[in-house]
Amino acid sequence: MHLYEPHFPYTPPEPYASRYRTSPYLGEVSAADAALGPLLQPILDRQSSRPTLVILTGDHGEGLGEHGEMTHGLFAYEATLRVPLVLYQPRLFGARVVSEPVRHVDILPTVLDAIGAPPPAGLDGRSLIETAASGSTAPAAAYFESLSASINRGWAPLHGVSRGSLKYIDLPLPELYDLSSDPGETHDLAASRPDEVRELQRLLAGLRADDRVPAAGRESAATREQLRSLGYVTGTAPAKAHYTEADDPKRLIAIDRSIEEVVSRYQRGDLQGAIALGEQVARQRPDMPLSLVHLAFLYNEAGDHARAVRSITRALELNPAAQDVAALAGAYLTEAGKPDQAVARLAPYTREPEPDVDVLIAYGVALASVRRTAEALDAFARARTADPGSGLPLVNTATVYLMNGDRDRAAAAFAEALSIDPSLARAHNGLGIIAAERKDYPSALEHWRRAVALDPRDYQTLYNLGDLLVTLGRPAEASPYWRQYLATAPPALEASDRERVQKWLSNHP
Repeated sequence: MHLYEPHFPYTPPEPYASRYRTSPYLGEVSAADAALGPLLQPILDRQSSRPTLVILTGDHGEGLGEHGEMTHGLFAYEATLRVPLVLYQPRLFGARVVSEPVRHVDILPTVLDAIGAPPPAGLDGRSLIETAASGSTAPAAAYFESLSASINRGWAPLHGVSRGSLKYIDLPLPELYDLSSDPGETHDLAASRPDEVRELQRLLAGLRADDRVPAAGRESAATREQLRSLGYVTGTAPAKAHYTEADDPKRLIAIDRSIEEVVSRYQRGDLQGAIALGEQVARQRPDMPLSLVHLAFLYNEAGDHARAVRSITRALELNPAAQDVAALAGAYLTEAGKPDQAVARLAPYTREPEPDVDVLIAYGVALASVRRTAEALDAFARARTADPGSGLPLVNTATVYLMNGDRDRAAAAFAEALSIDPSLARAHNGLGIIAAERKDYPSALEHWRRAVALDPRDYQTLYNLGDLLVTLGRPAEASPYWRQYLATAPPALEASDRERVQKWLSNHP
């Protein structure tokens, strides 16, 4: 069972938000603990006759300010690297604490040992069953890495190894710590103990002897959308042959804090503040595609499509192979009223052996915008074949049908998209439009309300809801939707409708 929380941004549900108002991180910890209760309590109460092995661990900790890191992914100090590993199986061992460090690679051999299955040859790690029973274990070298800042930002990759109390971190500015006397890693010994640095460097080289160049994985469109909603933004950086001290993340911690603050400002609703800080980050590190992708997204949210296009184009120039950035470039060009340029930019990517699904969707939208309908539908069909678990290609197919006046086929495609993914707000919006045109106002209101519940920032649906409710003579119901519309609709794009809504609201306080 996987729990995403606790994770930045820290927004625990009630009652934990109120209970931990001064420490929302602890609120998320408590919420996760409570979520596990119904699963674990029957096991702890021995209500089940089945022998059950429980293993509880975390993928990383949070810096919470130690070494300047607020969250995780930049460094590999103990604040983020040392996580709990709890084993529970009363038939195999009693309650005790093992102070010697063990590793995540030990978990699989432990499970196999517990069920009496032989481990495959060459399996990393070792069983912890005997360790849990005896309370001690022989120390083993532990490898660790932190590569996200390198992959996404172009900063130096971090690799390291610990053995006994010594911990070596391999960076352009290497670090060595003795955790037995310095658990907070405040005294770097790399300069004063060069022999031990060289010994651990040889050990690390042996552990990395079989390293392969990381290859980009392909997630489904729905997964990518979920990752973006959780703060994992695209913007892969081009690989470097050599890294200098200027690329060492220790030298870039201030920029890391600024990147997190850009996200926080946006999520607080401070769009202009996020843009201002994002521009500052881009000036400080102009070769980092991630900051440019952030900026392009923020500009687009503000309705400044010209600057969104310039920013995303620069990000793509830094790494032309990044298909996810190319898809964004095409989408922003289309929204900027330049779909012909989007078609030209995306066409080479669509001819790749395995084109990115987002590229195909952005290409199809651009083609539809220049009235190349058959080609657009073909692009969406290819996207659907590439990712049959996503409803997004069907939503776009339905939109093309709707643009061409084929209401029946559009409604069928929207409905099929929702059967695949009921959370697609755009599908509900499209069905609302069709229902309103057919004067089926109850259905239109129902679909639009569902769309707004799924995407509260969809200003076009908010406008539609308010407009229909006003037409139906239900001003009290219309008012909240139109107020929300004013809070989300970009002034540059919605000037006339915003003026109409503001005038209506002033007459209906």
